[in-house]
Amino acid sequence: MSALATVGTLSSGNADGNRDPETCEKTGGENTIVAGILKQSSSAVTTRGFCTVKFIHVIDIRPLFIRMTSLTEVRDQLLISHDEGVLNDDELLLLYDLNQSNNLDLPYDSYPDFNFDDFEDDECLSEFRSHKRDLPLLADVLEIHETVECYQRKICSGLEALYILLKRQSYPCRYSDMVARFAKPVPMLCTINNYMIHYIYQSHSHRILEWNDSILDPYLLERYSRAITAKGSPLDNCFGVIDGTVRPISKPGENQRIVYDGHKRVHGIKFQSVALPNGLIGNMYGPLGKEIPY
Repeated sequence: MSALATVGTLSSGNADGNRDPETCEKTGGENTIVAGILKQSSSAVTTRGFCTVKFIHVIDIRPLFIRMTSLTEVRDQLLISHDEGVLNDDELLLLYDLNQSNNLDLPYDSYPDFNFDDFEDDECLSEFRSHKRDLPLLADVLEIHETVECYQRKICSGLEALYILLKRQSYPCRYSDMVARFAKPVPMLCTINNYMIHYIYQSHSHRILEWNDSILDPYLLERYSRAITAKGSPLDNCFGVIDGTVRPISKPGENQRIVYDGHKRVHGIKFQSVALPNGLIGNMYGPLGKEIPY
């Protein structure tokens, strides 16, 4: 008879928080380690009188891991349970392999915490492409909150989250390259970076996707036109330059022809923008595949 063992930690009440006894009813003390055997012929399992868990057509029991802070702790607890005789050799091998992480086990907690005050101006310019004095101002302009709470409830200061985004975007690098700088694991760095991208897009994308009067009012358009004419343009009514860019992407499984660029010989999506003489993007159009219609 096939079986699957589980090891986890339960808080008071049941695992999903709705106090439904059909899901999980805790009968032991706080932070009791649960080691159970799920048998295909049985819908409930009780181990050492600690906990009663009732499963209905459930195989993946990892959502029951409530308070384990890392897979490393889960694996350590598995070894302890095996040493105490709770798990046999086959169950240990099965669960230990199940709780292996896809990420490298980097010692992020051995590095000092990130402290922006320790940075010199040249270091900020090198790593974040901004002067040190400008970074707090950038956070205010982007309306970054004092504290950022990501989707998985990971909490980080708003300034540090902005620095993680800038570090990631300033030059191609892996998240593992950022571990020593921010003393955070790779999954957390990835979550924070993605959260910041989504937040900034949701809050400020209208500035380049729609007509932005703050940089495209009649007075500024006239100034742009005079600046372009002064550089030798034969036109006296041109306020911007149309520019396009191809951003390479991974080869998709479907619709490859739509996103393949024969000129660049890559799969990618195209954007078209209006570049202003002051270096800002006045408007952005895209993404598109194949070609941009003119």
